[in-house]
Amino acid sequence: MEAENKTKHKQHQSSHYKIYLSSQLLQTTMSTNDKPIVKAQDIAPELQQAVLDISAKALADHKIEKDIAAQIKKEMDSTYGHTWHVIVGKNFGSYVTHELGYFIYFYIGPYAFLVFKTS
Repeated sequence: MEAENKTKHKQHQSSHYKIYLSSQLLQTTMSTNDKPIVKAQDIAPELQQAVLDISAKALADHKIEKDIAAQIKKEMDSTYGHTWHVIVGKNFGSYVTHELGYFIYFYIGPYAFLVFKTS
């Protein structure tokens, strides 16, 4: 009986791993091939394009939302001055105040990105 339970548990783990791996591969494919969809913005066109490019690269480089946001924030702070705030996720609400001309909210695949600057 114990050997039978171990076999079932091992099969379950193996099956779970395959599902997780497939989901991860699908997520990567969706994230890197989808074009950004801007939902709201108060930002210059060239800065908007920079944010979208930086975000797409971060999404390609990382799978964890916190790491995606950190990479975007670090690059925005170093290239465009402090203080940028970045929120990345599949489900969140927000209510923020931003510096005029420095706000964008967009999607790439299933991920929403909220990027804005404060003084």
